[in-house]
Amino acid sequence: MATYTSEAYNGYTIVRGNQQGPFEASFSVEIPAGTNLASGDVFNFCRVGPGVRLSRYAIQSSVLDDTTGVTIDFTTDTPENILANSTIGQTGGVTAEAAPSAYTVQTSGYRTILGTVDTVPTTQTVSGATTRTITFIGKFIQNYDAGIPYTPPLAS
Repeated sequence: MATYTSEAYNGYTIVRGNQQGPFEASFSVEIPAGTNLASGDVFNFCRVGPGVRLSRYAIQSSVLDDTTGVTIDFTTDTPENILANSTIGQTGGVTAEAAPSAYTVQTSGYRTILGTVDTVPTTQTVSGATTRTITFIGKFIQNYDAGIPYTPPLAS
């Protein structure tokens, strides 16, 4: 089992709202050229701070394996299911934008959005000698009703 992380995750960046409205952020993980995926491999995309809700998401991916057996589960570390058994890594491209299956706003601490390789074929064909990328694109909104203090901006 291997763990792949985005630069934001490595830098301990936490997604936080700074306005009362939706905002978008994307987090990419690279799989080195020639690397076979294994069941249980983890993609750590980002940490989401308290009071921030994931309202919509999409997944963009390179072809991770030329066969049709790889599936990936996208969840939080609590764990809450965002998207189960995604086949986006089989063909590459972008999933349709959707609402997560489940997502509860944290009132303290943070949660991690991650992907876990669920199944892989017995024989893999890695797509050439290029680095492959999988990106989590999230639309977030600051949820001020989650018990998080909100200080309105000063009038000018």
